[in-house]
Amino acid sequence: MFKNFIIKDHYIYFIYLLPFSFILGQSALSINFFLIFLSFLLLCIFDNLNFRRTLDFDSKLITIFFTIIITTQIIYYGIDGFKYFSYIRFLALIFLLKYFFFKNEITFFFKKYFLILISIFFFIFFDLIFQKITGVDFFGYKSTIETNINRLTGPFGNNEYIPGSYIFHICTPAIVYFIYNISHKNLFLRFFIITSITNFYLLSIFITGERTSFLLATLSLIILIFIKKNFRKELVFALVTSFLLIFFFSANNSYYKDRYLIFKDTVIGKEIDNSKKNNFLDSQWGAHYLTALEIFKKNILFGSGARSYRIECHKEEYNKINSRSKDIRCSTHPHNFYLELLAETGIISFVVFLIYLLNSIVSSFKILFYKKELTIFISFFVIFLSIIWPIRATGSILSNFAGSMIWLNFAFLSAINFRVSRTNI
Repeated sequence: MFKNFIIKDHYIYFIYLLPFSFILGQSALSINFFLIFLSFLLLCIFDNLNFRRTLDFDSKLITIFFTIIITTQIIYYGIDGFKYFSYIRFLALIFLLKYFFFKNEITFFFKKYFLILISIFFFIFFDLIFQKITGVDFFGYKSTIETNINRLTGPFGNNEYIPGSYIFHICTPAIVYFIYNISHKNLFLRFFIITSITNFYLLSIFITGERTSFLLATLSLIILIFIKKNFRKELVFALVTSFLLIFFFSANNSYYKDRYLIFKDTVIGKEIDNSKKNNFLDSQWGAHYLTALEIFKKNILFGSGARSYRIECHKEEYNKINSRSKDIRCSTHPHNFYLELLAETGIISFVVFLIYLLNSIVSSFKILFYKKELTIFISFFVIFLSIIWPIRATGSILSNFAGSMIWLNFAFLSAINFRVSRTNI
């Protein structure tokens, strides 16, 4: 029975369920990843020969990366450190996708997967619009529009300000795939479809108030403009109309204007009197970053321990950081996964991670320049480039929710590169 489960690829349904698991919450996501991990164990037992064929350089790097982190936590925390074995779920996801892509023709899988994502995207879009108008979403979850937080939650639950991040991380590949495959001969109709999709996509993220997700979504489309030569005019037109739509939507809304003005002042600085000017390092994010760097300096080789920033940041020695926001420097993570890895896991794992990213980039550009146009590959390469952009705030790469969204995209690109390097999709 278990052997057939692997041989007949029934585990792939757990991948189809992942987009729903993020919406259902942390528990559902943890259960889904546990089932993926069990599938990975069954793969190792019942089809070890094909499993070993997925052990390319990319897989070995990620295995080394997580082995260093898990081993370090066990050394630091003893028996309590064994809970960090849960990071193997990300490794299991990568191997399982590579195994499936190695054995199967993947176009059919992605047509179903992207159809699921597009359906979820439009559901979330209309749910957000409904919540924006009425104050509650389809499930009765309240927005915080009437409070000083002023954010939309969508179907993710009360006080969960993550729909924009979900749309960017999970739905973007399907949006890119759909745009990339518009091939209608009627020029007007092609412009209309691409523009409509782009408008829905950017507006849905903008109204959530998640500024970083909105800027990264825009960056993804700009990257697509450079890659997609045939439809550049349509994509540029779609972006321009999207920004015009957003401008008119927010023209009389002080919340959106103030939120993005604050963001601008945070990034480029703001004069506070005739002689002083706030810069980025004086913001709360700047304080996070400076604190993370100081933690790294104390623990260069192996970091202070995974998920330890929330504890370390309270120590008095970090009051010396050169930031006006030093008193609010603490958070659950430093809001930049490069600094998170440096501070919490050290330089060795960080270098291994960078080599993994560099190898992914090199492999992807080889495919981009030397292979035929591969729409599925480009759908994930675009978001991969946006995710790894270093100068931005991020979720925690080692957390259950944000980390899972990041590693899901890494896993797909890694598996697609593995497949394309050995055959044509």
